[in-house]
Amino acid sequence: PRSGRICLFGEPIHGRPAHLVTRAGIGHVPSGRELFPRLSVADHLDLAGKVSTPGRRAEIREQLLEMFPVLAERLRQPVGTMSGGQQQMVAIARALMTDPRVLLLDEPSTGLAPKVVLAVFETLPVLRAQGVSVVVAEQSLTLGLSHADEAFVLDHGRVVLSGAASELAQDHRVIDTYLGR
Repeated sequence: PRSGRICLFGEPIHGRPAHLVTRAGIGHVPSGRELFPRLSVADHLDLAGKVSTPGRRAEIREQLLEMFPVLAERLRQPVGTMSGGQQQMVAIARALMTDPRVLLLDEPSTGLAPKVVLAVFETLPVLRAQGVSVVVAEQSLTLGLSHADEAFVLDHGRVVLSGAASELAQDHRVIDTYLGR
């Protein structure tokens, strides 16, 4: 940050190394997925799970393979040989293996077929039911607003509108400016 502080549950985390931010409870799914193409699904899950205790790691892995059954079928497959949607599932599962309290999803719909995008977004209520807060940066305003409780509309890095997602979806400024209706 140029000014101010970044806190997670009241504890400052700005300036901390990435591994300590992860241990503090933030999982991150980057927009480009940033997977290791030659590593398998299992390798990605195992690497990310190192921050958890062995018992918790096994429990999380089991939950993720139920959430993403296609990954259970492809545990030994190198992720570079998988479809974009399957890779996105690996990236999300990898982040969730860290047992985060907050999951940051950066442009989860980028480059995915509409059917796959819906499948990815359908996991959000499941995560919320498990107590994980999800922060989504998404260019598709319609998609983002339909899956959010609260929303912030940014323009050139500044918050220009904020509030309940259901209210912003009806706000004429959002509709006229960002949805073109």
